[in-house]
Amino acid sequence: MGGPHHVSSVRPRKACVEEFYTCLAGLLRYTKGLLTLCGAHSENPTLPFSREPAALREVDECSAKMSNISAVCFDLDSTLCVANQSDSDIHQEVFERAGIDPIFAPEDVRAVDSAEIETAESDAEFYTNLYRATISSLPSSPDVDTALLKELGEITTNVVDETDVSFRPGAEDALDYARQHYELGLITNGGQQTQQEKLETLGIEDMFDVRVFCDPTQGVDPKPARGSFRQAVADLSVAEGEVIRIGDDHSTDVVGAHTAGLQSAWGPHPRSQESLPGTPDPTPAFQLDSPADVSTVL
Repeated sequence: MGGPHHVSSVRPRKACVEEFYTCLAGLLRYTKGLLTLCGAHSENPTLPFSREPAALREVDECSAKMSNISAVCFDLDSTLCVANQSDSDIHQEVFERAGIDPIFAPEDVRAVDSAEIETAESDAEFYTNLYRATISSLPSSPDVDTALLKELGEITTNVVDETDVSFRPGAEDALDYARQHYELGLITNGGQQTQQEKLETLGIEDMFDVRVFCDPTQGVDPKPARGSFRQAVADLSVAEGEVIRIGDDHSTDVVGAHTAGLQSAWGPHPRSQESLPGTPDPTPAFQLDSPADVSTVL
């Protein structure tokens, strides 16, 4: 939003006319947003609201914001925070320690649909499953020994510092804005200890009203299983339709939210652009170019 308005005691007619049309644009934006959420947009029922013309997306003090939202549930990894270690450096170090030439590239790993990764009960098992899914997705589908995948998984846990994270650009402001206006929830895949350390690194360990750590060892299935979403909704004491999920991964965040009856805002991380679905199904209520866009849709 822009800075404060400086208004003289007698405003020129032009200023009044401009304000009238600004408010009218806000009213139109609000009405079209409601129709979009209800699936009743006359031209395209599934049009993501954030893709309306820029003139209708601008917000000021007299623009109504389309919202029946009581709570916001954020994802953590790649939505609020990003790793400081680069994928390329991690990839190189892992294969150097294994003493073999790389059998896949970093972009191959990034292209894996997270929904295709088998549930794991440890970090080493997660990386083993990730690499297995990566190999399976390659056009050549090379035959790789399971023992090697396990070794790579173990090595990766020693190379990666899971808690070496920083805010994704725009995420800190988005979080502060949401905190001022809504109840806040966190739903994140990963064990409580590791994810809690990330929150402490970012200085937001006390920011959330509700936190749900999706850890199979603790009986909480990972996203997109609806259990974690429903647990967060129950703990927030609000209706499902009054909660919006904000996350970077369509296959876990958007799918999981829709399965549990939540609204969704999808903000893909730039590094994963090559694997984005052309026509996302289900369609999120909003698609964000950056976490900084959160304040324009809430």
